[in-house]
Amino acid sequence: MPMQQGTSSLAQRLGQRATQAWAQSKGAEVKYGNPQLPGGIEGGVARINAVEIKEYATGDLKGQLMFQADAIVLSPKEHKGQKVAGLRTKIGPHPLCDTPNRGSENAPKTFEEHYHWMSNEVAKLLGVKDLGVPELAPDRIEMTLAALRQAKPMILFRTWSGRKQEIENRGGKFFVGARGPYGSHDAAAKANPYAGQEPLVNHEWNGRFEGTVETDAGVQDDTARDNGQIVAPPPAAKVQRMTPPPPAPVEETPAEPEGMQEDLDGLAAAADGQGDEVAMARLKELALAAGWAESAVDGADNWAAVVGMIQDDQPAPPETEQPEGDAPTAEEPVPDPAKGDICKVPFRDPKTKRTRKVNAEIIAVDKRKRTVQVKDLATKKPLKDLFPWDAIIWEED
Repeated sequence: MPMQQGTSSLAQRLGQRATQAWAQSKGAEVKYGNPQLPGGIEGGVARINAVEIKEYATGDLKGQLMFQADAIVLSPKEHKGQKVAGLRTKIGPHPLCDTPNRGSENAPKTFEEHYHWMSNEVAKLLGVKDLGVPELAPDRIEMTLAALRQAKPMILFRTWSGRKQEIENRGGKFFVGARGPYGSHDAAAKANPYAGQEPLVNHEWNGRFEGTVETDAGVQDDTARDNGQIVAPPPAAKVQRMTPPPPAPVEETPAEPEGMQEDLDGLAAAADGQGDEVAMARLKELALAAGWAESAVDGADNWAAVVGMIQDDQPAPPETEQPEGDAPTAEEPVPDPAKGDICKVPFRDPKTKRTRKVNAEIIAVDKRKRTVQVKDLATKKPLKDLFPWDAIIWEED
């Protein structure tokens, strides 16, 4: 039906101010919101939509160059009941300038460090192993990005996020994770402004995907049809397609994004010194991913101690029968362990492969599971995994 022209009664009621408001809106971009991918996606496949270098439009880096890219998700179609096909996975914006006052002490600060990060991400999209290829040179990078935008290769990606922090009422005292107690819910909320908010979702791109993906329409999206070679727009030279390296095996413990190693000391400083909720959530996530029990993380003295737990590479104690005489006899009462108790635990030395008794201090107790977490009194470092109560050696025979 063709649009009818004329003055409506509604237009008359809205008045001249509505006409002026509409005129001021001309040329403004439509805002659709920003639907986010959920965390926990592994082995996702997406097609490149944008990859570009542009200027910051606002903020303290306004006018400086930055790199960013996004891709449209093809697979999975859903994740934990949420439709994700058609949403975007993205990396950046990442500055391409000196940032001496940004981030923690160990974060990238120089233009050269930032350019290296960008080069690594673009190299993964090209499927090359050497960051020194001509396509990444400053006089070629613009053509390379244009070629990627035209070819729209498919990529592998993953997402992850920290755990949501909630205010908990424990017998009239309020806690947010290991922080507290607070006298009231309002006091806990004031001290932890991010409590109750959804954690940030992190994106990692894992390089080109050479295969097929079934779309919602049931069509096989064949990489041989349009993803087999990157062809740059004229008059730029052709960017040769390199054979990608074989995919790395999927590890059970999520690895840190290549080129974006965690600044653990900076996170600990932000968590302990500034009460940074995001830093706390990230450190706890990394500790849990490293195999530590949540009770052990919550029972740590501070966030610097949690960093020590994350960096600790001690193996778990062996699941073997204890030597005779190590445990209390049936006639002797076995005390319930408590935080701060000094005891001994059986520990297998990774060098000698022999089990020895380690003087330890109990740092966390799980009464429901009847396990404890301890730290070595000699090294002052926590031992990974948990010890059953009946493995604790209270005194020598």
